[in-house]
Amino acid sequence: MVKNIIFDMGRVMLQFDPDDIAGHFAAGTDGKLLADKVFRSSCWDSLDRGTITIPQAREVMRRTLPESLHPILDKTLKEWYNCILPVEGMDRVVREIKAAGYAVYLLTNANVQFHQYQENVPAWECFDGLLVSSDYKLLKPEPAIYQAIADKYRLSLEECLFIDDREENVAGAQAVGMEGVLFTDVTHLRGELLRRGVLQDK
Repeated sequence: MVKNIIFDMGRVMLQFDPDDIAGHFAAGTDGKLLADKVFRSSCWDSLDRGTITIPQAREVMRRTLPESLHPILDKTLKEWYNCILPVEGMDRVVREIKAAGYAVYLLTNANVQFHQYQENVPAWECFDGLLVSSDYKLLKPEPAIYQAIADKYRLSLEECLFIDDREENVAGAQAVGMEGVLFTDVTHLRGELLRRGVLQDK
């Protein structure tokens, strides 16, 4: 029986589109290059894992970008998260889940900057806890990260429903015994929650 709903953040709670974010700082081919060399880079994954710092990542990224983009890179790394918006409709879904008596958690692959914008997550005050990958040196879909959030909050894996926009992350949760839902949009998620009895038709 599900008692806990665990949400991913990017593209589930908050929008995350590398091209759109980079486009706030540079246009055209410069913006595309910035998206590729920052948000789609192995450095970004290392930041999410917490194995490098922002200054270390900046130095590596600078070597992959023309010097003319270095000031823009610096600005991007400082301000990128100000460009992400909540996924419309998720505030209401989280509040409905909470009102139905479920505990609500966040499990995200994110770097240390997450703690600077965490309150932008829809219905943030409703969450019972969170686990950020960079704090634990783990990444989804590694089994240990799902176990880590269960251990941190003393949750039974079989009582957790995990929601993520990436198939491999949902599969990772299912592999350790959680139920899983692949997020595509709010309407589909609501349908899944109704089907599973988490929410009730009004």
